[in-house]
Amino acid sequence: TGLYYGEQSIRIIYNRTMIIDGHAHASGSFRRPETLLRALDGLGVDRAVLCQNIHDLDRDMPLPFERGEITRHPAVSYAGNAFLRAVGRIFRAEKGRIERNREVLALAGKCRGRVIPFYWANPGRADAGRETAEAVERDGYRGIKLHQCVNPFGIDAPAVADLAALAAERGIPVF
Repeated sequence: TGLYYGEQSIRIIYNRTMIIDGHAHASGSFRRPETLLRALDGLGVDRAVLCQNIHDLDRDMPLPFERGEITRHPAVSYAGNAFLRAVGRIFRAEKGRIERNREVLALAGKCRGRVIPFYWANPGRADAGRETAEAVERDGYRGIKLHQCVNPFGIDAPAVADLAALAAERGIPVF
């Protein structure tokens, strides 16, 4: 903390660590800038990495741990991922993916720099590298989101190498 004296006022400058939510989805109240910003403010979060959701959802979905039901047992993670795969198939996660990515970008533009937009890529598509590179270049996404449970792909898929090269070249993260 530093104390600086001005001509007619005293300013106190606080040094504190910035808090970034590293994994949020544009779903429910996080699809509207005013409720997204209110949630960040209420939690003391400065910025959020925002990705699209696998389907359009206008209502909030409580997570299992919010109801006190989650354990750290690997079977819980496996079951959760199996559920995500099923939901992805039911809602056809690939359908509308590009539009939902654009929604994230639009939200970021309305949130005064507090939302860091990530592009959800599908390495199961042969053109994933080209598509993502164009979106990052044209629209300014700040990172790349991959979700193997929703978009099945092998780590040795050519598109994964393309996406990793893109991230390295642009200095952006992949998760």
